[in-house]
Amino acid sequence: KQIVDAPRLYAAACDEDTGIKCIHACCFNGYSDTLKVLLEAGGNDARDTTSDGIDCWFIARGRGNDQCLIVLDGAEAARVAKEAALAKAPDELARERRKRREAEMRRRKMAAQQKAEEARREMLQAEAEKLRKRREEEKAWKRLGVIPTRRVTWKGLVVDVDGTRGIGYYPKILRDLPKAP
Repeated sequence: KQIVDAPRLYAAACDEDTGIKCIHACCFNGYSDTLKVLLEAGGNDARDTTSDGIDCWFIARGRGNDQCLIVLDGAEAARVAKEAALAKAPDELARERRKRREAEMRRRKMAAQQKAEEARREMLQAEAEKLRKRREEEKAWKRLGVIPTRRVTWKGLVVDVDGTRGIGYYPKILRDLPKAP
């Protein structure tokens, strides 16, 4: 009665020293109805062996429990049928692997494209920020009445380049000029 009410609990029970489970005890004592519940609802496998390598068929045969042998054979037949139904043809498996591989390649390609787009967007934002700062500096220079210049190194000398006319000259008064970017 207790095993029928909670088959999973008893299906997991196992003697640590001998490896004997409830299904082995059922085969030993001839409890075919309880064995059926443990195999179907409990999740036990009829092929489970003890630590000595003895399986349920050996125990049931040795004790002359024919009903347990019938239950074990039925459970094994159901397991084999289930595995056969789940098994797929090799062509189907190869097709599925190919589809998974193609999907993975598409996913990677999309991720690379997104990464490239993100890098391009960041680069454009950095350029836009540079231009915005440059415009602000030029506005500040115009307010001060200074010609917009850019400080560069030319042949090892520091010179200012006039941004409006494109000519270079030596800085007049360094402290009066705003710092070039």
